[in-house]
Formats: sequence, C-alpha cells, structure tokens
Amino acid sequence: MKTSFTTSIAAVAKLAIGTFVLAILLRTWLEMGLVEPVTVAGSSMAPTLLGPHASVQCERCQNGFDVGAEFAAVADEAECPQCGFQKNSLAELPVNRGDRLLIDRTAFTYRIPERWEPVVFASPMEEGGLVVKRVVGLPGETIQLRDGELWTNGRLAKKPLATQRTLRSLVHKETAAANRWRGSGWTWRNNSWNCESETDWQWLSYEHPGKKPITDDSAHNAGLTRRLFEVRDLCLSMRLQTTGNGDFAIRMNADEKVLEIKLNPSAGTLEYLAGEKILSRKELSTEALRNLQNREVQLELSFCDQQLLVAIEGRVEFIQEKVAEVEFHDPRPLFSVGARNLSVTLCDLQVYRDIYYASREESQGFKEPMVPVTLGERDIFVLGDNVPISLDSRHWGPLPLRFLVGRPLGVR
Repeated sequence: MKTSFTTSIAAVAKLAIGTFVLAILLRTWLEMGLVEPVTVAGSSMAPTLLGPHASVQCERCQNGFDVGAEFAAVADEAECPQCGFQKNSLAELPVNRGDRLLIDRTAFTYRIPERWEPVVFASPMEEGGLVVKRVVGLPGETIQLRDGELWTNGRLAKKPLATQRTLRSLVHKETAAANRWRGSGWTWRNNSWNCESETDWQWLSYEHPGKKPITDDSAHNAGLTRRLFEVRDLCLSMRLQTTGNGDFAIRMNADEKVLEIKLNPSAGTLEYLAGEKILSRKELSTEALRNLQNREVQLELSFCDQQLLVAIEGRVEFIQEKVAEVEFHDPRPLFSVGARNLSVTLCDLQVYRDIYYASREESQGFKEPMVPVTLGERDIFVLGDNVPISLDSRHWGPLPLRFLVGRPLGVR
C-alpha cells in the first residue's frame, strides 16, 4: 500500500508539473505571436469546425445534433441525421458561439501542407480576414472534381482510414428509437443486436427509409434548397463480440455482384468473396486475432474511393483496390451482416457516407465535367468540408502558398 500511495503522489506531481510547463509555454507562444487564438465565424468547415450554431435534441430518439445559425434562423424544422425524424423544431433555440481554436503560425515555416491537412490562410476575398479550409491539391498537380471524387493527375485520390473518419457523415446509428436493421434469428436487447446461430446462416440487413439512395444532404444545412447528389462511398462501423468457432460475414451490393467479407475469429482468417467465389484469403494480424478472441472490438468496413477497406480496432487488416461502387437500385439489402455457428453481439452499429466533392459545374446542373486545373509550383487547391456552402478554390482558383498563415492546432 505504501508503494502504491507513493506512486500515486509521483504521478499527480508529474501531471501537475507537465500542465504548469505547458501553460507557461502556451503563454510564451501567445505573447510571441507564434500561436494565435481565433473564433470560427462560418459553417464552411462543418462538422469538423463549427461556426455559430444551434444545438438540437431530436424529439424522437433524443440524439443531439447541430444546425448552422444562418440556417436555424430561417428554417422551421430540421431532420435528425440519426433516426430521420423531420419535425424537430428550430424555434427560439439559443445560438452557441463558434469553435475556438489556436493557429500554429510556425507549422509551414519549413514545409508545405500535406493533402487532407487543414490550413488557415489570408482570405483572397476579404482584406484582413482569415479562412480555414482543407488542402486537396498540391503544387504542380492537375486537379479535377468528378462524380463527387477528387482526381489528381488523372488518378483517384484515396483517403487513408484516419481521413475517412474525419470527413465521413453519419447516415444512421441503430438505437431502440431508430431501428433500421431487420433479420430472422437476431434479437434486440440491451442496446445491441444478438444472435445465437447454428449451422445455417442468420442474416441481419440494413433498410434505408423508403429504399431511397443515400445523398449528401446534411442536417447542419437545414432548409437549404439545392441539388442533392447520390453518395455511393459508404462505411459500416460496429462493436463486435463473438464466441464460438464459426464465421461472421458482411455483405454489400456492388454493381450486379454481392461482395462479402468473411471473418473466422477462431481460425484468425479473413476471406473476400464475390458471390460464392473466394477472391482473396489472408491471415489476420496477431493483434487483431487476440482482440477478436478475447474481447469486444471495433470493426469498420468502408467502400471509399474505389477501394474496400477492413479495419479492426483502427488497424487496417485488408485493402482491395478498384472495387465497384455500392449499388442502390437493387431489391437486395444495401448491407447485411451474418453469423454461422457463432454467438454474436453487435452494438454501436453505424452507417456513414463519405464526403461528396461536387464541382461548380455539377452543382449548377451542367453536363460537362469540371475542366482540370493545373496548379503552379507555389499553389495549392483547398476545399471546405461543408462542400455545398463553402467558398473555396472552386470559386476563386488556386491558392498561392504565400497566403498561408498556419495550421489549426488539434484539428484533423
């Protein structure tokens, strides 16, 4: 006990000293102008960064979500992004201040920004103003936005898992009040789907409301009238726990094929199938195998940028390139999960969509695609995360590097 008490005192003292030193450093950086505090004033980077906004609690499922203040002021109601309830009143909601952030003015002293990195720069349109956007095009590259995707030098730009997580938007989270998954052999209890499967497969399928396509609509932009785009880059995330020696599978529709990822937790294998044909088989990493066999794990599967990705506890276990888009115009379910000879518990079952990079030409309904833009050796191309309302390089062209001010600290 004495050793434990001494260790606790040392840990607290170490934390206190570290906090004190950090506070001194931060104050010094602020006084030197190396770090600058600012308040986000607009919604062009939502939901990554929020400007003034109203916080809404869904009347049906009690989920909380935000609506930009400029939209809450003119719209009467907002649709919940979790359960789809459309009658959430926006009347007389208080407006919250925009996010506070710190700008690291030294971030690009010795380097240029990386793709997908958020940056702060002097506004090309407003003297003295500062703007936050995300870098998508680098010096010397040829950039094109087509069918919601980013193309660089004629190749599709592929987002790593961390970037996918940052830019994706929630389509649905399964709860008792917002229930879209259906299947025989599965029961809903304790806020999770449970299955005790035997020799036959037991399937649980996602049903999107009205079997309509998923679009790039956003609750943050409530009431905004614009052209909506169908989004086929999707992600499925869940907490998974299994017991037994059988298989767990996820099925997706792509063109006219049913693609499937099959996991065998006891054997530590992952198979990728098209129909009944096994296209790829691999051994899971030692870490993934240990986690699957001993505890609940986060399992993510994404169709994004024409690649299929599977991750367990944030570690990418499988990537398949050049995968066809998910197909919605089909009587079969969009996603299904199944179990055979396995006891399964699924919770935090969530469907996400990827960001849709609409060009100005697409947004205005032109048939001609965006004309590719070749950047100069000292130019970058930037876009806002809230694509439908963002003013960015689609409107005022490439951004010269000399406009850069720094990087927002703590923002991905």
